[in-house]
Amino acid sequence: MLLRNMGSSLIVRRAAYLFSVFIIIFGFYFWLKINFLNPYVKSSSVNAIVNTFILIVVPAILSLVSVYTKRPALMYIAVILALPAGFYLALTPGIFKWYGLILGMYLCAAGLMFIGNRIKQ
Repeated sequence: MLLRNMGSSLIVRRAAYLFSVFIIIFGFYFWLKINFLNPYVKSSSVNAIVNTFILIVVPAILSLVSVYTKRPALMYIAVILALPAGFYLALTPGIFKWYGLILGMYLCAAGLMFIGNRIKQ
């Protein structure tokens, strides 16, 4: 029974890690697309670049740190930081609406971390 729980916990942690890696890849892609390759805006201001970095890239990095250090509180902070930009981008037209998928990944990774901690006990 103990080995089964240890194996399940490892699988859940790996799944959360994979979600976090995808979050970073897609988050960084969307950040680049919004600020430098945006077909709707000619150029972004420095203020917009910094704000979108804080709202998109920082939570993505925080999610990976959370999984790596096994601290679910950091994942919950990442989810809260990602929600404003996520809801806004999910409701916009074009490719940016797919950022809603990243919000789902955040919630899945947070849920997996929660489950992983429960299995461990």
